[in-house]
Amino acid sequence: KDGAAGPGDHVHPGVVGDEHLERVRRIRLFHHRLLLPGIERAVADGNRAYWFNGSSSGFAATERTVQAPDTVSVEAWFRTTNGFGKIVGFGNSNTGSSSVHDRSIYMDNSGRVIFGVGDNHSQHRGTIRTDGMYRDDNWHHVVATLGPAGMALYIDGQSVGDLAAGSQFAGVGPNYYGYWRIGGDTSWSGGSGYFNGYI
Repeated sequence: KDGAAGPGDHVHPGVVGDEHLERVRRIRLFHHRLLLPGIERAVADGNRAYWFNGSSSGFAATERTVQAPDTVSVEAWFRTTNGFGKIVGFGNSNTGSSSVHDRSIYMDNSGRVIFGVGDNHSQHRGTIRTDGMYRDDNWHHVVATLGPAGMALYIDGQSVGDLAAGSQFAGVGPNYYGYWRIGGDTSWSGGSGYFNGYI
């Protein structure tokens, strides 16, 4: 892509750079998104990541509402030295903070990565948490999956945990309409829900 804004793109003042998260665009998940102040594109060494500043102005979100999926894989690359908060997830608002939010990959205050999904039936949150911490200033690839059999989390190509559908987790998330968000939203882990680092 040549970097020019395409149909449906809405770029807010204060965004530095005009690259378009090309891999994400190819799978069309974030074809329509908002870029807000507090996000800067990394330009060194051809890096196409964005830096998120850890504030409530530093996130991106899709522009059009969709129904929350019950079969989905979500992935991201991230790098941070002191970040915590949401890397990517689903919420019912694309401005401010969501009042309903789940299907989220986020980092807790200790640097562990968590995949969290709400539960329609028992109201228990299904969560998978890594044992290792990932604030080492290296790039890491995270993939989270949700489907009828349950949920799973992978870091750098390795399985770090799964949760089968059962009495504590029904295998589906809450049924609502919302938006995919990158870099921040309401927190499940305490502290800020906005990520400070590269995604």
